Parts: sequence; C-alpha cells; structure tokens
Amino acid sequence: MHSLKISGLVSLFILVVACVTVTAHDGQVASVSRADSQTAAQPARIPQYERYKTVISTPLRGLEVNADFSLIDNWSSFMRYHDNHVKGRERYDENMLAYYGDRIDVTKCALDLGRTDTNASSRERGQNLPSLVNRCHNMLAQLFRIDPAVNVSHYRQIIDYWLENDILTRANSLQAQQGNGGRDYAYALSSNVAKMMAHFALYHPLYAYPDDAMDSVVEMFEQFSASYNYYSPFQHESSYFSGLCNLSSPTSPQGTNDHCGSFNTRMAVGATLFGLEFGSQLVFDKGIQHTEIMLATFDEHKMYTSQIYRHDGLSYADQIGPAIDQLDYALEKAFGIDFANMPTVHGVTPGQVYQHLWTVANNPSLLIPYMNSRQRSDPSYYNNVPDYGGANMFSVISKIESGELSPQYIWQAFNERRYILTVPGLAREFQPALWRKWRPRLNVGDFDFGQRITGFSPLILREATGRY
Repeated sequence: MHSLKISGLVSLFILVVACVTVTAHDGQVASVSRADSQTAAQPARIPQYERYKTVISTPLRGLEVNADFSLIDNWSSFMRYHDNHVKGRERYDENMLAYYGDRIDVTKCALDLGRTDTNASSRERGQNLPSLVNRCHNMLAQLFRIDPAVNVSHYRQIIDYWLENDILTRANSLQAQQGNGGRDYAYALSSNVAKMMAHFALYHPLYAYPDDAMDSVVEMFEQFSASYNYYSPFQHESSYFSGLCNLSSPTSPQGTNDHCGSFNTRMAVGATLFGLEFGSQLVFDKGIQHTEIMLATFDEHKMYTSQIYRHDGLSYADQIGPAIDQLDYALEKAFGIDFANMPTVHGVTPGQVYQHLWTVANNPSLLIPYMNSRQRSDPSYYNNVPDYGGANMFSVISKIESGELSPQYIWQAFNERRYILTVPGLAREFQPALWRKWRPRLNVGDFDFGQRITGFSPLILREATGRY
C-alpha cells in the first residue's frame, strides 16, 4: 500500500539535551534531563502515566510493531466503498458545515490548524482555541467525506505548514508563548495532532507525498512524540488544574479531567494507529501509554469515570465508544488481540464499559455516586444547570426516579442511533439486537460522530474492510 516504512529511531533525541519537568510521586515537581529520558528515543514523559505506570500496566506494553503491517489491506476496495456509499452523499449546507457555519469560516480552518495558535476562522468573539480546533476538524471531516480526493488538500495543507515551519518540533516553545492560554493550547494542540495522526495513518496514499516527504512526515511526528510536554502549563497552577486523575481508584476527577479525558483518548487512537501503520515503535509506545491511561479510568462498575459525572455525562461518555472500536480494529489486526474483551486493571473490559452505558442511559440513578463524588470537591457543580432549564441535576434525577421525567431528558446529544451506528464493531458484539435494528437504517449522517472524536469514521472503516 505504501513503499516506505520508518524504523522510528530518531537520532536527534539521543544528542539533544533539554530540560523538562514531571510531577514526582510525592507531588513535587522534579526536573528531568531530556538526555536521560530520550537516549533510547522514548516517548516524552506524561506525568499521569509516570505516576501510575506500575498500577495501570497491561499486556499491550512491550508489543513490537511490524514494519510490514498495514491497517488497510486493499486500498482500492477501501476507497471504492467511499465512492459508492459516502462520496457526494452529504450537502455542503447540512450537518457540521451548517451547524458551525455561523461560528466558523471553514475556508480558513486549515490555516488555523496549521498555525496551531490563531483564530482567523472564528466568526464569533471569545471562541476558545479547543472549541475552534474541534469545530474546524469536524467541518473538514465532512468536506473530506464529500470528496476525499479533492478535500484531502485541507489536511495536506496542515501537514505542509507544520513541516515548513517546524511547528511540532517547536511545540514546547510555542506553548510557552501562550501565557495564560497555555492550557487551552495544550488541549487544542494534542487534539489537533492526534486527529491528524489518525487520519494520515489511514488515508496517507491520498496525500500523495513522495518518499522523501514521507520520511519527513513520520520523523516530524516522532520528534513530537519524543519531546512535547503538554503538562507544562498545568504544573504551576492550582491543584484543580495540576492535580492528576486517580487511576488506582478511579472516580470523578476532583479538578480538571484534562489529564485523563478527551485529548488523552484522541492521542491513544492517533498515536497507536500511526505507530502501527508506519512501523514507528516510538509513536506506537506513546499511543499505548495514553491507551493504558484511558483503560485505567474504567472503574469496577464499568463506568468511564473521566466523563460520566458531567452535566451531560452520557453525551461525553459515549466518546469512548469510537476510541474502543478503532483500537479494537487496529490491535486485533496487528496482533490478534481482542481489545474489546481484554480485562483492564480494574477487572472490567472495554466492551463491558460500552455495553453498560446503555444501562446507565436507561437508569440515570447510576450516576448518583459519581455526582456525589464530584459535589464533594465542587459543591455548586450541579446547581442551575443550563442544560436542564436551570434545575439542580440531583432534582432532575429524582424526578426521573419518580416517573415525572423520562430518562431521555438527560440524554442531551446522546441517542440510541448514535450509540449503535458510530461504533459498529462494538454494537454488533455487545448490543446485537440494537445493531440488527439500526444497521438497515444506516445513512450518510451516521459516518460523522466517530470521525469527530478521533479523526476518522469507525463505521466507514468496518464497513469498507468487512472486518468485524
């Protein structure tokens, strides 16, 4: 499928000495020499991983990539599915392009995503960088589905800008320049890079880079994986921002969930798939570190604790489905590992977490322990929730328990169709009756959600390859 695979040993990091910081087990910030941490081209230290790595270890750690592996065996057949079932089926005036059109100028998205710290595409004042980045990616994903061969140009423009301006190799210094916006930059950049890695891993033949440029692209992502320190804007902040998620006994984060939430999940998918596709042990190992963090957030009650406590927790918690589905596809194909049924450190499987979300959706009382945990650290968190007309969320749950309200009242963006059709591998195995109900109703809009979470559609991947 492609002519070049990269070994992943970037000698640059054997020679460069740079000072980074990590949080030690006692909570103090410890200085670590880059020469010490990167002499074997290892992923940059992730404080969340470093603190809990002995607790969260899985059989995925230590896997070795195969230079001859490809995520897609038959590229022509894969793209034929796009041509027959996806291309041209959406209009430019619907879905994400329409939904965000008043807030985002999509023609300027590739420029912003390339620069990583500008908001030229924003049409509304005060739009934060993480929102802008995710909205732009959502809109570019729709353009790509409408015409992959033409609209891959937006994705290539981003990569070209990164290469020409050393954006990812300068990520730490660019982040430092953001001042008080450093945390937003860390979230936005991590999400941006993760989605680009995932998209490039599947669709790189469309980018049409010559071999020398492919070398440069892979080396760029390896350098980023070995050097970028997302945690630096968090480390000197209050405990709300600097405190890590408790992966030994996971529950609702007491502060921000950034260290174990959305962009960690995106990086788990993006780096793992990129490392597999291009034979980069360095990038793959980074992906596995993020994957082990993700898996350790699943508690013994089969809850995705990083997100389930939120006001619209179901809408956030179901982002884990596409990530599990995509990792299940890749790890099964590469190593024969049944990821969806692999027990985690807390005794549950990713598939059970997905399956249990449907139980929670129909019995929201199961949210109460996680709400109680969050309320202890943030007493006003559930008061005057805009999503529920200013009501206290505990009172909303009480009305559901009494029958005054239906469980669907708190679903928000979550719905049965999205729960099933955006994660076809999981749905077919863990919700077979619902899968049989919804599979005949599949339409082009169902390709969207998983792609918005992690960079490409698991529904397209499963349907086009026939791998379930």
